[in-house]
Amino acid sequence: MMGDESLECEMAEFCDVEGNRFVYCNARSGGGCRVEGVSEDDGKSFIVLNSALVETGYGCQGS
Repeated sequence: MMGDESLECEMAEFCDVEGNRFVYCNARSGGGCRVEGVSEDDGKSFIVLNSALVETGYGCQGS
């Protein structure tokens, strides 16, 4: 995701109160952390929000 190799990911589209649409992505990176990003252009490009979210090691980790 966003230039880095990622494994499984979850994506969601949402709108703010003004009707602006965003795509949110949360993915497992190959480096042992999760990464998250947001797109304001229908998924054409992403802004990295966090590239080192800690994996919990058990349970649901990003869905």
